[in-house]
Amino acid sequence: MSATAALPTTLAPTVPTVLDRVLEVLGEGPLTAHQIVEAVSAASPEAFGSREGLVFPLLLQLRRQGRVRVTWADAAGGRRLLHSRADAPEAGPPPLVPPPLAQHVPSVPTTKKRLDDVADRATKPLAFAPRLREEFRHEILVYLLESVADRLASGEEPGAAQREAIRDLGDPWKIGTDLARTAEGRRTVVFPATTGESLAGMAIYDLRVLAVIVAVIVFVRVQVVTAYHIPTKSMEPTLHGDPRHGDRILVNKLSGTPERFDITVFDGFGTDRKNFVKRCVALPGEKLDLHEGDIWIDGHLIRKEGAAYEALLFEVFDRARECARIAGKTGAAAGAEFETSLRARMQELWKFEGDGECGVQEDESAPFAGLRLAAPPGEESASPPQIAWHELVEDTYIDPETGDRRSGTWSVADLRLAVSVKPVPGTDARVVLRLTRGDDHTYDAVVRGDGRGVRLLADGVEVARGDDVSIPDGVATTVSFSQVDHVLRLTVDGSLVLRHDLAEPASPKRYGPASVAMVRVPRGAAWIDPVRLERDVYYVSEGPDENFVRLGPDQFFMMGDNSSNSSDSRTHGPVHRGRLIGKPLLVVWPPSRIRVPD
Repeated sequence: MSATAALPTTLAPTVPTVLDRVLEVLGEGPLTAHQIVEAVSAASPEAFGSREGLVFPLLLQLRRQGRVRVTWADAAGGRRLLHSRADAPEAGPPPLVPPPLAQHVPSVPTTKKRLDDVADRATKPLAFAPRLREEFRHEILVYLLESVADRLASGEEPGAAQREAIRDLGDPWKIGTDLARTAEGRRTVVFPATTGESLAGMAIYDLRVLAVIVAVIVFVRVQVVTAYHIPTKSMEPTLHGDPRHGDRILVNKLSGTPERFDITVFDGFGTDRKNFVKRCVALPGEKLDLHEGDIWIDGHLIRKEGAAYEALLFEVFDRARECARIAGKTGAAAGAEFETSLRARMQELWKFEGDGECGVQEDESAPFAGLRLAAPPGEESASPPQIAWHELVEDTYIDPETGDRRSGTWSVADLRLAVSVKPVPGTDARVVLRLTRGDDHTYDAVVRGDGRGVRLLADGVEVARGDDVSIPDGVATTVSFSQVDHVLRLTVDGSLVLRHDLAEPASPKRYGPASVAMVRVPRGAAWIDPVRLERDVYYVSEGPDENFVRLGPDQFFMMGDNSSNSSDSRTHGPVHRGRLIGKPLLVVWPPSRIRVPD
């Protein structure tokens, strides 16, 4: 057995602590704080790291224990505070009051204000001991200036030298806290050497901060923002509901009173105290009726505008989604197989009817440009060539998780159709986007090639026109036409060019009529590429036709966007103001659906 192995455990060598290193270098003679750090770092490079400023509370601790004394001494550039071991010979009595700071700051070619600010922050907790604070403020500033001077001497740029000196000093708050605790005689763990000291340091410095963080989290959780999981499909497709994989939303509890069409979280109905998320459709004091899927307040139809109009249009068909589905099947987003599949799919979804021609490009490997509709020569045909959506539109929706179309129950007459229109030059093309409302009403948006304007027709009667709107020949232009809430809107390349408010129906039906979306070319020829078809939200009535409900002064009427599959105010009654929690702030999970709900 070796001699080293035979040594008792109590005689095994120990690793010197930072305190041991400091006392060791002070045995060499009076040193400034900067010289102490340099000497200790030379022997133990990791002793201080980027927390060199902790040498100041350590030195104050040693002074209070009577193990270190300080003296003032003149030096180049100003006076310095020197530290020496108490058992070393006395070098001379220190002055009672240090000279003013300006008299002993060394002359270094760098801006001093930023360093002054750091020294001031690091000694602010010593405000109860002005003389001690002034002493350490001076010493920390001198320390920073000496560190900057060393870096300048090694060729660093002045700004970088300052930043590095401040970084290596460490956290001014921690330095000041340790100085104040040491000056007050309270326990301070500057450089923990044992596990017990590390735990004590956590209790002294971190638990208080952790308690504040926890308090803030609890306050925010209870009073400001809370998380909520969507368990049902009542708000599809706006919010995806599922017992396991439904959207998780953050709810802003400080959002205030909801406006009409705001999504709102509230604390249940009647004795049921679980949280619900629905859309507010009627406000206190209003009389609500539901007809043809639309909202009527106090006998008048509510016409959605702006963000509400856009948010409550739900996808029926989307060309981009169809392309993504085909790309998933073919394994490529381009190429002959992809283009052939896309052509076949578009001709399946958009059925050709009428006289004239309907065709596609002869080169099936070329990118799909749409369906070419060509009217017979001569006067406009009574049955022009047209493509129509292949089925009646119902309150279907696209599942946000799977992308599958969920079948609906009720016919929806309020639609928006967007197509890419490319008139064939020299054919005097005329293109009509048509939406119907049952067998009684037909709404047309007429687009003429070569820039000769656009028109809106209701039941064959012109109700609006725009002669200055240009639809050029040979150029693909996106045209969108909608009939929603008895309002006709026509947009060209995203800009609203025509709008017409239809008269409110005198006797609206309880349930909406069937509708058709189509594009026809009664004259000339044009390439038509369907882009998107959307339907309006459809609210199903479950009460009598008249006087559906009159709300009280503090009551709100809540309904789900997926009206056919929603348990809401239609069966449970209005929601009292006191039960309102807030509005969804953000969908935070799953990551693929992170967004601001509207």
